[in-house]
Amino acid sequence: MTGSGTAAVESMTAALIPANGRLLNLEDGVYGDRIAQICSQYGIAHERAIFPWMHPLDLDAIAARLDAAQEGAQFTHMAAVHHETTTGRLNDLRPLGKLCRERGLRLIVDAVSSFGAEPIDFADDSLCAVAATANKCLHAVPGASFVIVRRAALSQAASRTYYLDLGRLARMQDQPEQVRAGLATKAEGFVIYAGQGDLAQTLFRISTMGHVTPADLSRLLKCFAQHV
Repeated sequence: MTGSGTAAVESMTAALIPANGRLLNLEDGVYGDRIAQICSQYGIAHERAIFPWMHPLDLDAIAARLDAAQEGAQFTHMAAVHHETTTGRLNDLRPLGKLCRERGLRLIVDAVSSFGAEPIDFADDSLCAVAATANKCLHAVPGASFVIVRRAALSQAASRTYYLDLGRLARMQDQPEQVRAGLATKAEGFVIYAGQGDLAQTLFRISTMGHVTPADLSRLLKCFAQHV
């Protein structure tokens, strides 16, 4: 998407917490606080777990917070900033993923300043989505950002935004797939060999060399007859 890392984080947060979802937002710096502001802006049900900026996330406190959730108000998602540039702290995603797996939560991650430099275990099925940008560790152009999302989560994405709507993207991906699948049903097993040079736009070639049998040619001619 055309936007800064914050655009990717906003798109991820607004899309991937469903209407009946509830987010536990882990904050140990400015960018964790920013996710909470995004949640408030979109009316996303969430609670803030705020920790001292100069200390690691307190895993015991997070576990207790998850387990203390009242009936009907359990958390469905957890959000964390991987590299919190406020202090330079790198939050360990592995124990957070473990907490999520044990309790059936989905983890969304702001990896804007870590993606491409710090390991992220995409094999961890608790990891729902990662937001990042091109112009940090990837050393690419500014003004381009992206969200890596599991297909299962994308298929259930909410549509709270317009320009940054990941749910709209899911629909746009479904339609080309419908076209591809429809064309596949019309395939006859032949590879079209285009003409060369300027003739590539006006003709294709038929080969009678190699392991081509009379039966192959007969089938090809029948296909032509159906479309002439």
